[in-house]
Amino acid sequence: MNLEIKAATVKNLLEVYQILNEAAHHLHNKGVQQWTEAFDKDVLAESIEQNYIYLLIDETTSIGTFSLTMINHLNSIDIQPNSYYFSKIALLPKWQGYGLGSLIISFAISQANMENKALYLDCWAGNKKLKDFYINQGFTYLGDFREDTYFISIFSIGHPLT
Repeated sequence: MNLEIKAATVKNLLEVYQILNEAAHHLHNKGVQQWTEAFDKDVLAESIEQNYIYLLIDETTSIGTFSLTMINHLNSIDIQPNSYYFSKIALLPKWQGYGLGSLIISFAISQANMENKALYLDCWAGNKKLKDFYINQGFTYLGDFREDTYFISIFSIGHPLT
């Protein structure tokens, strides 16, 4: 493998969209209620234009994607202003299980550390496997919080109380 992480460009919109949809479909087939809403290409394009979306590339093939955005609030948690929100973390199903999620997380943690910012992420509260994975990657579990008709678990690195 020859892996690279780089910011997505508008030319990569379809790749980002396809990776997210394949990953969501794979989750749903496993009974995970994450990403139940369809992804909006216009919203993704805007995020790409703002340099929030990244791609994980092997040689010339995009195999994963994620988003790093600046936030000033997250659900009902008091957070540091201008913290990073790490979201839409997705790998194509055939690339899962090779430690690439850890590689993506390391990249996000490094970005936050370089800028001395806290890093937050969340997942569907019912996904115990993913929650354990985030804790094993060094994130602190901040609790479960209602979002619409379900609960999310929120995690952080660098949260003022952690």
